[in-house]
Amino acid sequence: MRQLLLRVCAVALSVLASTLAVHAEETGEARALLEKAIETAFAHAGDRFAFTVSLEQSNEEETVSLELRYDPREPEKDRWRLLGASDDGLSKKEKKVFKKIRKSEFSDDAIVYDKLGEELSTFALISETEEAAVFSSPVVDDDLPEGALEMYVTLDKKGGHVSRIEVRSLKPFKPASVAKIETMSQVQTYRLSEAGGPALLHTSESAAEGSAMFKSFKSHSRQTFSDIERIDAEEIVED
Repeated sequence: MRQLLLRVCAVALSVLASTLAVHAEETGEARALLEKAIETAFAHAGDRFAFTVSLEQSNEEETVSLELRYDPREPEKDRWRLLGASDDGLSKKEKKVFKKIRKSEFSDDAIVYDKLGEELSTFALISETEEAAVFSSPVVDDDLPEGALEMYVTLDKKGGHVSRIEVRSLKPFKPASVAKIETMSQVQTYRLSEAGGPALLHTSESAAEGSAMFKSFKSHSRQTFSDIERIDAEEIVED
């Protein structure tokens, strides 16, 4: 009986060792694919793009929808322009949103996920199928409490690119003394533009609930990117 038990244990340990080896091999393969996808993006970190974005922002009171075109070949003050409308035809809220976008740092910088490599060492594989692998990493920021946010990166294994980047809150947190975020999420999706090229931003969606200055708020925004055009560096206008 004792010899039988020893043989059973030996077989079980052998199966376990084999399973762990296969898992380690699969994990290594998925990580290698992720590294390659990020390397491809990083190789295009200096690329510039013109693009169209359909923007929709909403809160508990109203919804704003705009269609805009960004072109880095124009002088900085003219890089954002309205499509299908004029400034005079916008509502007060639409004008405010458009003005904010023109003054913000929102440009073509996020079209390629080249900065994802800065977090690569912290990524851990949490799930995997034949088609995709999902990695997670804590979001570390000196202005945020530890464990407030987590990042999830989805790798399209067959396409060899990152198809989704999500950041979401794990618990309520206070980004400032007069504000509290109960829940928040931001999801960006990417699609391959051409074989061997980088995946480009397709959608960006964010949602948040909380309070600021003793007033509750609930907001949602979605941006859909299209007609993305790579621009030669010599065509860029520098003010």
